Amino acid sequence: MKKVMKYIAVLLASAALAGCGEEGLETNDLSAPVVVNRFYPTSGGVGTEVIITGRNFSEDPSEVSVRLGKTELKVLNSNATNIVVMIPRKLGSGRFEVSIAGREAVRTLERFSYTYSAEVSTLAGNGESGYADGIGDLARFYFNDYDQAMPEGWRKGAVCCDDDCNVYVTDIVNCCIRKIAPDGTVSTFVGMAGQSGTTDGVGTGARLGKLNYGLDCDRDGNLWLVDTDTWQLRRISPAGEVETVVGCPCEPWYVAVDRTVPGTLYVSGQGTGKGIYRYDMEQNAFSTVATGTTWSAVAAADGVLYASNVDSHSIERFVETADGWSRETLAGSVQGCEDGAFAQARFSWPRGLAIDPSGDLCVAGNGTWDGGENADQGIRRLKMVEGVVETMAGNTTAGYVDAVGAAAAFSGPQDVAVDKNGVIYVFDKMNNAVRKIIYE
Repeated sequence: MKKVMKYIAVLLASAALAGCGEEGLETNDLSAPVVVNRFYPTSGGVGTEVIITGRNFSEDPSEVSVRLGKTELKVLNSNATNIVVMIPRKLGSGRFEVSIAGREAVRTLERFSYTYSAEVSTLAGNGESGYADGIGDLARFYFNDYDQAMPEGWRKGAVCCDDDCNVYVTDIVNCCIRKIAPDGTVSTFVGMAGQSGTTDGVGTGARLGKLNYGLDCDRDGNLWLVDTDTWQLRRISPAGEVETVVGCPCEPWYVAVDRTVPGTLYVSGQGTGKGIYRYDMEQNAFSTVATGTTWSAVAAADGVLYASNVDSHSIERFVETADGWSRETLAGSVQGCEDGAFAQARFSWPRGLAIDPSGDLCVAGNGTWDGGENADQGIRRLKMVEGVVETMAGNTTAGYVDAVGAAAAFSGPQDVAVDKNGVIYVFDKMNNAVRKIIYE
């Protein structure tokens, strides 16, 4: 569709700019006000060329300024009655503002509707369970453990990435952490396949439990792992050295590092001490954020904490104040799967959270006990500036389809991570795969 709109725009622009001969050529009258009439196409994504029509524009593109919000658009060509601009990446929607030779800007009456797309592919794995290092679909993971041989489908998993865009995933049944390089090459980073334990050590000499739920990476490249088999928080250096740190004041499930606040991470826990706690790495000590509710995954940036609340099917936000931590429901409260304004949006067992480079919050939609049947099988996004929830990829039906947007399908997407370039990675439990979303 984008190519079609672009082709139409180019044809229209070419006709408008080339069709005026010397006779009857309209020129720019600097003494007259700039008039903006229409523009087309009225929607499109990155790379779409839009023609804006009106009067008293300029033959010199360097004198033409077109903005949408705070973004200056590239002017490809112009004459007295037409301007051709190119839509940049992640522009957003709104009205164009046209200024000629520094004169007062004139806004379009119509709004341009920016079209985002989310292309889903498989980074590693192919839907089959097992254990194998290799590239892309030659690798095997064992995430989906709900079968006759091992009916323990309640076990969770997690995914995170470092600043070099390496992806790490808890291979829960294989009792190890796998590393996926940017080219899709999978290797075993820590632990030994099928051998559970609590032994600290280096690489395959260390042993991990059978219940590795939470995983995140700090800005120094250390991994922080929640091993719920022993209710321990473990730190793993970039060299693969595993160290068990102080015990948590709860039965921990998930962990989130705040990379903007040095030495700070958060742990959510269930059972005894159910709540959210902050861990000070330097002091090797925990403090309480909130208690009494079943929060699962957490994410943090700039001292602001987000948590998925599986009791109320909502996303909550916590901010530290002089009187302690404030708590508010950001979006959701009624179970379902519905996009829209924060107050109207609905979630169904939301779980994994990640903050993208723009400050928006990504949510893995299926946090059910086994990753099975659920109203939401997609990846959602909370757009903080607009106050809107949207589905980026996937839908309400489980499956395994690499495609764009709602045409793609996941099965039990239980965790999500975002790298520094905005690429999204999904722990797709029931498909035994790590999926990749290029969101534009």
